[in-house]
Amino acid sequence: MKKIRVGILGVAAAAALCFTAGAVYLYARGVWQMPIPADRALPVLMYHHIGN
Repeated sequence: MKKIRVGILGVAAAAALCFTAGAVYLYARGVWQMPIPADRALPVLMYHHIGN
């Protein structure tokens, strides 16, 4: 049972490392800083609290 837990933890750590490396790579290339054309923009509404 311990080997399975260690294996799952290892896979999760590897996935987190890959995601982080990919995010750093995209940020370094300026992909996240590119302007979005108005015809492709998507409005996002976020409701944190709705009351009377």
